[in-house]
Amino acid sequence: MSPTESIEPPQRSPEINPFHLAEIERAQFKENLIERGYPEEEVERKIMLSYFYAEGIHSHQLRDSGEPFFKHPVATALIVVNELSIIDPNVITHLLLHDTYEDTGAFGELKKDMLYSELAQKAYAIFEHLFGKKVALMTLTASRPKVDHQEVADKEQAEKLFREQLTSGMPFGLSLNRYDRRLARRQKPKVHLGRLADRLHFFRDIYGLDDERVVRKISETDGFLFKIIPDAETAYPTEVDYLKNEIRKEIAKFKAEKPQYFEEIT
Repeated sequence: MSPTESIEPPQRSPEINPFHLAEIERAQFKENLIERGYPEEEVERKIMLSYFYAEGIHSHQLRDSGEPFFKHPVATALIVVNELSIIDPNVITHLLLHDTYEDTGAFGELKKDMLYSELAQKAYAIFEHLFGKKVALMTLTASRPKVDHQEVADKEQAEKLFREQLTSGMPFGLSLNRYDRRLARRQKPKVHLGRLADRLHFFRDIYGLDDERVVRKISETDGFLFKIIPDAETAYPTEVDYLKNEIRKEIAKFKAEKPQYFEEIT
């Protein structure tokens, strides 16, 4: 190379503006729903509203893998849309929202002397106003109660109440009339279908997670989740069977890679 020749700087690949990328992902999600047979009016009126709503709430959250947290509810919803071919706007809306209450402070924090039921009623009223009663009931049922040291004394009681919610289909802390209690119980198969899709995505995306957390999820899946879903198995027999088999495949992969956690003591 002669002294007069200049060295070309290395070419950098163009970076995509994150806001532009978000717009592309929204458009792809919407287009996918419509191609799969979702009514465009319901997609616009309810599902994309919940998409924007949850995207904003989760905007500053990251998963343990370092990915944006919002990728998880989207991926969970897409399992139901693409792999199960279920057309149910309420289920997809619920799955996009399913972590907005439990895993964020978007509905306020429990202040001193504030009861959990007050916060739950507030969240329920917002969900019902924006997305309808069925979505509100499903989302509260699928959300672990928060500790207030009064109605919910500690994490152990919160976990117990959460399991009771999932088993009965009745969210803790809400004052519901007879009609709404019946409506809540009728959503139980859909809540359980959503829990299975949520668990499948968890096991498909365990990169960066602590091994012991994964082991606990495996124990909970076999010891609790698979035992409380007979209503979902009746309502969605083929779909539930598919989800259970896919979950078992992912668990088998983890056990093969991490046998030390599953060696039998002799």
